[in-house]
Amino acid sequence: MVNVYNFKLWDAGSGTWVYSAQKATSSQIKKHGGKIIIGTNEKIDPSDLDADGNYCRLRARSNVKNIKTLNKHSKQEHINCAMVL
Repeated sequence: MVNVYNFKLWDAGSGTWVYSAQKATSSQIKKHGGKIIIGTNEKIDPSDLDADGNYCRLRARSNVKNIKTLNKHSKQEHINCAMVL
């Protein structure tokens, strides 16, 4: 099993944090300057990760490739689940 986390990335263009709809390993998040959202860890089978260490729960369960959701707290659109770091 491997731990994956929700995370956010800084969008310099808008000057705001953008929350990802996918989860990723801590090393993948840190590699791209993202911040882990504490308390969002989930243990998954390593075979559910893509080649870059990203995990999209909905894609893994239903093979959906283009998902948009809204962050209930900030109302910001999440990064498309098909996008990877």
